[in-house]
Amino acid sequence: MEISVLSFNQYSLAGIPSNAEPLGGWEDVECGLRGHFVGHFLSACSKFAFADQDEGIVKRTGWNLLWMTIRAIR
Repeated sequence: MEISVLSFNQYSLAGIPSNAEPLGGWEDVECGLRGHFVGHFLSACSKFAFADQDEGIVKRTGWNLLWMTIRAIR
C-alpha cells in the first residue's frame, strides 16, 4: 500500500493536496475514526520489525513515519 493512500487524511487535515484515492471504512473522510487504521498499521510494522529483526521493515516503517511527519509540518 502506498504511503500517499495511508496518509490521505493527514494530508487533507494539513491542507496538502493529494492525488491519492482515500480509503473507505475507518479511513473514510466522514468517519470520526479516520487515522485509526494507520496507527495500527505502523504499530504492526514496528512490532514485526522488532520481532524479526528485519532491516527492510525497519527502514520502510522509519521512512513512512518520516514522510508523514515532514508532510504534516509543511
